[in-house]
Amino acid sequence: MGAPPDRRRGDAPRLLDAGPRMLGSGTVPEYLYKRTGGVVGFLERLIEDGYREAVDRGLESVAEGLLDSVVIIDLTPATDRDPDAGITSLC
Repeated sequence: MGAPPDRRRGDAPRLLDAGPRMLGSGTVPEYLYKRTGGVVGFLERLIEDGYREAVDRGLESVAEGLLDSVVIIDLTPATDRDPDAGITSLC
């Protein structure tokens, strides 16, 4: 068993049908926001897990149908969240 791929050097497997804006065109941006609620950590997890799932299945791109199979688990206790975070006053 060799060393794991070094993504900085470009050693990671490639999705050959993944074109520019694969995740940034059509309905995908809205889908990603809906799935993650705009939380960057969830978005990162969804994309990474979707990529791994595509590689495992021998697929060459990531699409909404594939991302539907990815489960995002929020391990953060709800009591640690600020209910007013991101809310600005209009006054």
